[in-house]
Amino acid sequence: MSNLVPITNSTLANRDTLTRFTEEQIALIKRTVANGTTDDELKLFLYMASRTGLDPFARQLYAIKRKGKMTIQIGIDGYRVIADRTGRYAPGREPAFSYDDEGKLKSATAYVRKLVGNTWPGVNFPVIRLTERGTTIAAIAH
Repeated sequence: MSNLVPITNSTLANRDTLTRFTEEQIALIKRTVANGTTDDELKLFLYMASRTGLDPFARQLYAIKRKGKMTIQIGIDGYRVIADRTGRYAPGREPAFSYDDEGKLKSATAYVRKLVGNTWPGVNFPVIRLTERGTTIAAIAH
């Protein structure tokens, strides 16, 4: 596409592998999906987005800052993209949710189907919600 340009912003350094985003898109990512990141953290995030082919604008990849450190997290839509690329996964039934006595989300289970041989058995992925002082801080699939 002609609107894609290499990163030339001097604070982000020049990298041939990072030609996926326009300067305007980079600025938008810095203000939204990678809010609060340093220039080096943003550079790493853009590299990972480029390398994995995941789209931060489609909520597939996030730069999350906790206690001053950045971590790159793949969103559920990113995992769906990755699974779809294998050609061995398909959506399952609707997710199931369980709530505590106060109506707060306690857990969720996502269902997918994986091609094994010539059959598509269902696979369940329970998700545990972690809280800190009443605030959700993570959801972990296991």
